[in-house]
Amino acid sequence: VTGGASGSGNGTVNYAVAANTATATRSGALTIAGQSLAVTQAATAPVVASLNPTSASVAAAGGSGSVAVTAATAGASWSAVASDTWISITSGASGTGNKSVAYTVAANTAPSPRTSSISISGARFSITQAGAPCSYVVSPTSVNAAAAAGTYSATVTTAAGCLWTAASNSSFINVGRSEERRVGKECRSRW
Repeated sequence: VTGGASGSGNGTVNYAVAANTATATRSGALTIAGQSLAVTQAATAPVVASLNPTSASVAAAGGSGSVAVTAATAGASWSAVASDTWISITSGASGTGNKSVAYTVAANTAPSPRTSSISISGARFSITQAGAPCSYVVSPTSVNAAAAAGTYSATVTTAAGCLWTAASNSSFINVGRSEERRVGKECRSRW
């Protein structure tokens, strides 16, 4: 309220409405003399009318692609910003009117997929990248066990997040239940 916040008898209340920079309408209200005055503010017209495509799926090895930007008006200026460092915008980081944004996606060395986006003046281009396949190294790969009963161990080396199991296919070799399943870089299985 910029003027007339209180009074006696007839009066006028002056109020200011801040700019709405969002692309959605918003509503508020004033209470004057116990009565409600509803205020609905129009949205700012979007700078970007559409993206084509709106999303991309990328292999774990990484890759590149582009997205076509259709501006809401011929003279509309827009900019593109990647949400994560593993996405790089190689051309079209900013533009006017209808143009394309080119990008590259770095390799994903983790087994879990990941998702991020490029924001183009409020429009969202989603990128989903597959996780890297798990690889395993078991050491040692063979053991000469003594005739007497004994306990031995093997080390499994893999990326964090890669699951594995240990099982015996011989009746005289037993794998401890508590160590059958592990996640991590270096784990041991005993028998």
